Amino acid sequence: MKTKAAVVSILAFVALVPLQAQLINIDFGSDQNPYLPPGIGPAAVGQTDADIWNIYSRDDEFGNWRESGTLSNLVQADGTPTAASISVNNAAGLWFTLISQNNMMQSYLYPLSGAGDITTSVTGLVPDNYDVYVYAHGQPNEENAALTLSVDGISYGSQSTSSEPGWDSVLWTEGAQYVVFRGIPIASGQTLNVVSSPGVSGLAVINGMQLVSLGGKLHPPHPQHPDHPEHPVHPTHPVNVPKIDLLNVDFGSSLNPYLPPGVGSAAVGISADDYWNLYSRDDEFGGWRDNGVLNELKLADGTPTPAELSVSNAAGLWFTPISSDYMFQSYLYPLSRVGDITATFTDLSRGTYDIYVYAHGYPPEENAVVNLSVGSVSMGTLSTSSEPGWESPLWTEGRQFVVFRNVSIDGGNDLTIVSSPGVSGLAVINGLQIISHRLNQ
Repeated sequence: MKTKAAVVSILAFVALVPLQAQLINIDFGSDQNPYLPPGIGPAAVGQTDADIWNIYSRDDEFGNWRESGTLSNLVQADGTPTAASISVNNAAGLWFTLISQNNMMQSYLYPLSGAGDITTSVTGLVPDNYDVYVYAHGQPNEENAALTLSVDGISYGSQSTSSEPGWDSVLWTEGAQYVVFRGIPIASGQTLNVVSSPGVSGLAVINGMQLVSLGGKLHPPHPQHPDHPEHPVHPTHPVNVPKIDLLNVDFGSSLNPYLPPGVGSAAVGISADDYWNLYSRDDEFGGWRDNGVLNELKLADGTPTPAELSVSNAAGLWFTPISSDYMFQSYLYPLSRVGDITATFTDLSRGTYDIYVYAHGYPPEENAVVNLSVGSVSMGTLSTSSEPGWESPLWTEGRQFVVFRNVSIDGGNDLTIVSSPGVSGLAVINGLQIISHRLNQ
């Protein structure tokens, strides 16, 4: 016969055993567009880098775009099947953002007519309390969303994503790219409804959804590192083939085995294999050159271009303590320790660009003041940080790098970037990324 103490101990043990958490991820996009693949891995919350996302596609089985549809037998992030289904209405339009931390956020749906709300209904969920993450933002700042959640007619309020610059933060930020409705009770047979209404732009949008049951504990949110430029133009027709041209330049040394050339995405990029053009301070005789030229620059995917880079006053080489990116580990400076570093690009394709300039030495005060001009027209001056914490493991605009956005380059105009001394009195430069966004015609 069990004693009272033994029974209490057993009950206490049972009470401490958590129920199994469920995470259901839903990506709103296209299963027919090879340039906008479905989401994978964590977003603001998740379990592993291999988390599965259910893809609700605006494409039907005949290659048409559907206003309404249903996705049944949703699976959990680990692939476990569930009885849950989602129905979606008024979401036949497709476009893309430039956020690369998750494929889910790169695509979003909107009403093809340009009018009305997007409505979603989820049925068949396991009874529990849920945190509901809703990702809803288009590319322009003002293309945010007003989101309302209800369960069988009971409203749990409305929240909005941000319409301010910076919504495309380097970190998943509640209230910026997404909102969270917390502790929503869902009983057996009840329906969860989420409505995305137009924000400032007048267009309803939705990117994704995460349903987190509270029966157990998920892994904490994953930090993200890439930053993302903005695209000011949003056409009223859906995307067919988005095209991103990215040109990367690493300023370093071709002969120093301890400072290898850059590879991968840095603050913005396409993949972990992105190619970086290396401008080396080493000449062919093993000497150090103040000035030099790098011809036939390649895009991040290896495509050759006619563009050329000329650099002056950059024979010095040193390193930063940032180990997450080879490009940023090395930087050049004037060997005389006097004057500016000048980098001039010729024969860039005509277009509009966002230009990322990485310019920081080892000490906090070894920041840079960066000026950009096209032809003889200055596009302004920006500075990297001279404060402690500049070497954050997360790419942060204004710390390790600055961004000049929407820079127009016409045929025949040179692009010139000048790194001038910051607080330390020494000019420095680590790398550049030049990115254009357009549709193939």
